[in-house]
Amino acid sequence: MFKKISLFVGSLLFITIANAQTRDNITWSSITLQKQLNDRTGIAITPIARNNNHLSSYQNSSIDVSIKRKLTDNWSVKLISRTWFIPENTDWQFIWFDVAYTTKF
Repeated sequence: MFKKISLFVGSLLFITIANAQTRDNITWSSITLQKQLNDRTGIAITPIARNNNHLSSYQNSSIDVSIKRKLTDNWSVKLISRTWFIPENTDWQFIWFDVAYTTKF
């Protein structure tokens, strides 16, 4: 039953995404620069540029700065700061936490 529901929801999402791409092509281009400070802590900087109107117009840009700390082999926490630069508007600042659990299958 779960597989059938997952397949149905996935199909709906695919159809919606495929339909959205016919109206306007938008890119979010980024590159991430990472530095490992020690065996448990690292920082990353990610500038992001966005274009819309079928890639012909600059929409906005942002820069993400994050610091990640590994707590155990499976658990880690990350503090993320995003500064959003919006043309002809007020720049925005967001700060949030991310808690992650990773495991191998």
